[in-house]
This record gives sequence, C-alpha cells and structure tokens, in this order.
Amino acid sequence: MAFNFPSSPSNEDTYTANGFTYEYDGSKWIRKSPSTGAQGSAGPTGAQGATGAQGATAAQGAQGATGASGVEGAQGDTGASGVEGAQGDTGATGVEGAQGADGSTGLTGAQGADGNTGPSGVEGAQGSTGATGVEGAQGDTGPTGPTGAQGAGGPSVLPTASSNPGSPSTGQLYFNTSAGRGRVYDGSNWLPFGGQVPTFVTTAGNIGTLYNNSLTNGNWSIAAIQANSNSGNVSYTVTGGSLPTGMSMSTAGAFSGTVSGVGSDTTYTFTVTATNDAGTSTRQFNIIVKAELHKIIHIQVHSYME
Repeated sequence: MAFNFPSSPSNEDTYTANGFTYEYDGSKWIRKSPSTGAQGSAGPTGAQGATGAQGATAAQGAQGATGASGVEGAQGDTGASGVEGAQGDTGATGVEGAQGADGSTGLTGAQGADGNTGPSGVEGAQGSTGATGVEGAQGDTGPTGPTGAQGAGGPSVLPTASSNPGSPSTGQLYFNTSAGRGRVYDGSNWLPFGGQVPTFVTTAGNIGTLYNNSLTNGNWSIAAIQANSNSGNVSYTVTGGSLPTGMSMSTAGAFSGTVSGVGSDTTYTFTVTATNDAGTSTRQFNIIVKAELHKIIHIQVHSYME
C-alpha cells in the first residue's frame, strides 16, 4: 500500500495513516507507534547503494517466523536518492518485534490549548473610602408633594397684638387687643372669627345732583354712604378721585360743607373705602353739580310820536 506523505514538509511535521503516526525528522518520515517514546537523535547516514534492475515478481512464499531482533547498527550517511522503482505488492505484515529501548527525550511539543477558566477567587477586602467629590449642580425642583397630615393643635392661648402683624402667613391667628377679638389671615385680609369685610348698601354711581342756586342758598343734601358689617363699626374715607370743591365726607360717611358753584355742568367721581375689623372694601360714586340758570329779560321801549 502506498503512502501519500505531504510534499515539502517541515521538521517535526506529523502524518497519520492506517492507525500509525509518522514524523518528519528533517530528511525522512519515521513511524511513531502510539506507545513509542520521543524520537532519539539521528545517527549518521550510510552510503546509498546502487539501485538494481527490477526483477520479476516471484510468487509469494509462506511467511517465515520472525527472528530475534539484532542489534541496530550505526546509522550510515544518507546516500543520494536513487530512481524510484515500481511499487511492489505489499507483503504480509510481520509479527511486531520487541519494544526497543527508549530513545533520548525529543524536542518540546507545541503549546496545548488553553484550559477552562478556574473558579472566581475570594472577594478582596473593602478598600478605603475615597475623598468626597465636588458637589454637583442644583437639580430642578421636584413636583409638589401631597399635603401632609394635620398637625397637632397649637397653644390654647393666642398670641396678642394691638395691630395686624406684618408679612402674615395664610391661616395665621392672633388676638387683637385694640378690637378685643381674634383675627385670622385668609391670604389677603385679616378676618375676625366668624366676620367679613363691609358690604356696601349705597348703590355705586351717581348719589346726587346739585345746582348753583341751591349751593348759594345752602339748601342741599346728599344721603350718607352706608355699608353693613358684622365685624365691628365701619369707617369711611375717600381714597380716590375728588369731591366737589368745598365738600367733605366724615368717617361716618356723611357729606357737608359749602360747595362752590361751577360755570358749566361738572361730574365729580370719587372712590370710598369702607373699613371694619375684618378688612376693607371699596366702591366708586359720583356727584353732579349743575351751572345756575340766568334769566335775561329784554324790555323793549317803544316811542310814540304824537
């Protein structure tokens, strides 16, 4: 049987066929049995004999008994390669000879494949805490959270003051010693407990019309401004616009004075603020002053000539 060894092999290349492995030693292929030890160093190559002419193939004789292995001679120098003869028939396999002595250790084989990764090691001890980093920028304000539960009741005695405290908070309570009653801040006004700001009774707009002749005679009257209150007395003041010249209004809302006449009809618009213990409310009014009417009588005198 022919063996197709690789062409142009390198030193220590291997080739396997029919259950046997062959190794190239740099000049020839050497069979390595599965149990054969590493290849020993090669001896000197013997001289190449001349190649004889190919004789006729004789009939296959019976296999003779294998003789004892002789001592291996020294390796002769390798002769020049002769012309390759024709391939003869493969003879019967002889009995394997006794195991020869182990040769010297061969060259180190190629690096084997990496093994599987081993189990993880035990976790190391906790390192020391690093230095504190620089404080980050202020984040955006989050959404308003739900209203908290009602807190415990405050003190049974309210704080006292003679006037409304400045910069109050909604729901703030105190006892006004000047008014003699408690007050609570609703977010815009101080309200007495159970009270409300004044409610005007007098309708907004025109509350009277005066004429020059009545002003001269002092014969005029305008009803006082009125408002309802359940939070103490109401005090009235003019906080915008102007009254007719010479007229004034008391804190009770009554009008008085000597009003000056006008050369033409004039409307005086003004704002009244009503104040009680609960707070203030406002309303706008006006008073009209009419110019005096003068009668011009023309007397026509006729002359008659007799």
